[in-house]
Amino acid sequence: MVQSPPSQSSPWTPDSLLDEDKETGWASPRADLTPKTFVFELAQKSEITSLVFDTAQVDQPERNAKDLRVEISDRQDGGFTEIAAPSLAVRKDGQKFVLKTRQPGVT
Repeated sequence: MVQSPPSQSSPWTPDSLLDEDKETGWASPRADLTPKTFVFELAQKSEITSLVFDTAQVDQPERNAKDLRVEISDRQDGGFTEIAAPSLAVRKDGQKFVLKTRQPGVT
């Protein structure tokens, strides 16, 4: 994790966004509904072909992540390119978005 906003409390931490466990996730502090930015650094150059989001565990519909922008870069100095801008359904797991073109990246 290179950059993340404050979390509500454990176990709702940014690391839980990538653990592939539908029972965990991230939550902002209560009443903080402002846009958030997360930056993950991958251990090696990887090719992203699809994205999957789970929102069934959201405790209140108004706290559900909705409009996202996913960017990727294969450079350490930034140079991010948008690869997806999905809108998520409320309380639904397995929301898969296949990318039209494969995108290599490290962050």
